[in-house]
Amino acid sequence: MEKDLLNILISPDDGTRLKEKGKHILIDHSGNIYNKFEGIFDLRPKKAIRDKIDIILKRQKSFSEYPYGTKLEPMFENQYETNDIKKNNLLQFIPPTFEEHEYYALDHGCGNASMLKMLESLGYNYVGADISSENFLKQKKNSEGVMFKADLHRLPFQDNTFHFCFSYSVFEHLQNPFLAAKELHRIMRPGSICFVAVANLVPFHMDSFFHFTHFGTLNLFRSVGFEVLQVAGSSWNGYEAISSMD
Repeated sequence: MEKDLLNILISPDDGTRLKEKGKHILIDHSGNIYNKFEGIFDLRPKKAIRDKIDIILKRQKSFSEYPYGTKLEPMFENQYETNDIKKNNLLQFIPPTFEEHEYYALDHGCGNASMLKMLESLGYNYVGADISSENFLKQKKNSEGVMFKADLHRLPFQDNTFHFCFSYSVFEHLQNPFLAAKELHRIMRPGSICFVAVANLVPFHMDSFFHFTHFGTLNLFRSVGFEVLQVAGSSWNGYEAISSMD
């Protein structure tokens, strides 16, 4: 494994830096061993995850006072040609890069890594994290991007690592979105950008646990330390949204 990549990894069990023990094995300070299969390290915890969050409840009125939108306002201009709706949505929130620096982007719940080539073309080192690696392997060809099998409630990355993170239709599938959001906040660099898309009106699917309102989305990420810049959806009224469908 490349040294720079090894430097951003930590054990999902004891939080210590991982060390190489041969070409296909990583080991932590406690002796936990993480193996590599088909070119991908499995960095899921060996032990059950136990964690807690210190949350201070916000004023109820602060949720109704927040300036929600019906669409997100673009933050950046990037040159990349695509007709893909998801890529175009994401493109306007990816911070620019400069050649003299290294930049890391995390695809949180990467699935088939559909954003891999776009992020690499924009100057990022692509890192994917997901519970399954099968779909990633199909996209890996001709790419420097890497993926780790990981539990998103306990990410195997150092604090303050990523310059950009995005999570597309992932949080509704997590047992405890607060723990996962806390982890996402921990591994992001100060001043970095995180883009999250969550299910609102989508019914139960693929073992989903949570479906978010605008209040719930704001509460989730603000509770774990994020500065929430924008929350937007085509409509937060379920009946209104359904009636407007073609």
